Amino acid sequence: MSFNDDPRRYEHLSAIRLEDPDAVARAAAARRRHPGLKYGTQNFIVAADHPAAAR
Repeated sequence: MSFNDDPRRYEHLSAIRLEDPDAVARAAAARRRHPGLKYGTQNFIVAADHPAAAR
């Protein structure tokens, strides 16, 4: 079983969303942004650890 398949991961998130529905939105709003990311510009993100690369 991989980390992504662990049901406890989703149980924890579901409990938070049920008990405090705005918690995820608050956490996202409070998140520090990288200074290189600017609205309206194009950014290129490379997923070097993507499972498809492991083949």
